[in-house]
Amino acid sequence: MTSRFNLEPLSSPGYRRYLVAATLAALALWIYEPALEWIVLRKTGETAAVGLIQTVLIIPVAIASLPSGVLADRIGSRRMVAVSLIGIGSVVACVGILGLLDSITFEFAILLTLILGIFDGLYPVAAQLIVVRAVEPRFLGSAIGLSMLSNGIGRLIGAPLGGLVLQVLGPAQAFLPAAAILVLSGVIVLTIPIVERHDPAATSRGLGDIRDSVRWLWRQPTALAITVLGAIAAAFLYGFGALPPTITRDLLHADSGELGLLSGAAGVGAIASAITLETFGRRIGRGRLLVGSTVAAAVAIGAIGLTGVLGISLGLSLLISLFTSTFAGGAALLLQTIAPPRMRARILALYGFVFYSILPVATVTAGALADEFGVRAVLLGMAALMILGASVIALAHRELLGTDVGRDGGLVIRGQPMIVGPRGNLIPRPATPSAPAPPVLSSEP
Repeated sequence: MTSRFNLEPLSSPGYRRYLVAATLAALALWIYEPALEWIVLRKTGETAAVGLIQTVLIIPVAIASLPSGVLADRIGSRRMVAVSLIGIGSVVACVGILGLLDSITFEFAILLTLILGIFDGLYPVAAQLIVVRAVEPRFLGSAIGLSMLSNGIGRLIGAPLGGLVLQVLGPAQAFLPAAAILVLSGVIVLTIPIVERHDPAATSRGLGDIRDSVRWLWRQPTALAITVLGAIAAAFLYGFGALPPTITRDLLHADSGELGLLSGAAGVGAIASAITLETFGRRIGRGRLLVGSTVAAAVAIGAIGLTGVLGISLGLSLLISLFTSTFAGGAALLLQTIAPPRMRARILALYGFVFYSILPVATVTAGALADEFGVRAVLLGMAALMILGASVIALAHRELLGTDVGRDGGLVIRGQPMIVGPRGNLIPRPATPSAPAPPVLSSEP
């Protein structure tokens, strides 16, 4: 079995254009977000305030993500992504105008972040549907991996650039160009040449379809295990996102320029994940990679709490991003492979809802605990709890470790190719087209 890095998805014009738009959007967001968090930290002096900013962002993301699958099916994934990016750009422009007037306050930051989160929540499911519809199923793993290049490149360039511009020129000069780039990326998305697939039978019942998807998820132990592992990762891995400003201030004793470097190093990790996701997924299996990446990220988080050296922290930031990006890409690939096509958008939306419901609690808690006990203790605690949680999931549902995606893009569990049955249940794939259907393995009645 070959494991080389696959560039085949780039042969699709629609996918190439999506990648350009996503990279521009990531660049703009990574100019904006660390700079705003640094402003909040400097104005308030509290890590909890940075955690609260992230919490206020994530709560509307969680709320919007639940219906986003239904909305993406109804109005089209391109329109959804364009509305999201142009809406985010408009909010960033408002923050830039406040920067011109020297009027960025914590209260304004909270309000505008809340609005931004609504638009942000409309993006992930619709963006993944564009990827699914732009490439052949057998290239989906490579396409998801390549898609992470956008976030990595945006972070690598945008975060240091935003920190430097903020430090030298001020917030308006950082935020207003970022807003223009976001609007441009939304316009580019509208030109992506894909065929939107509207299935009235799958989209006409709205909340009823969400309930069906919840029941399907509950009856599919592997998909449920991935979702629970995602919730644990949201609590003890991704909650780390509230801490880099405090790590910069308290452990590195540095300024916004060094914070930008820390975020930029994470961008290198995201790029490395994009390049290696498919390769290592094929070598060791996607289920094993999913669990292993959470443990490896936890070890790196604990290690960053033990150092106060910028160079070492940059390397560890790279590793944290590498492994968390690998987990995110692997989870998206497995869920899209397991879910029946008619439910794919809503299963992704449910996963996003669970993930983003946990994440705001994690970020605000991490910030508050860092103020109370110090950032080093919080980092070590997060690492230990993530390792414990991943171990429990792996032991409770060992089938997850044997779950993989075949070379044809189909689901494989413990070496057995599977197909999705007419009711969403998983059935072993017949060896030949004429072979009789084997018994159903799902617990669905």
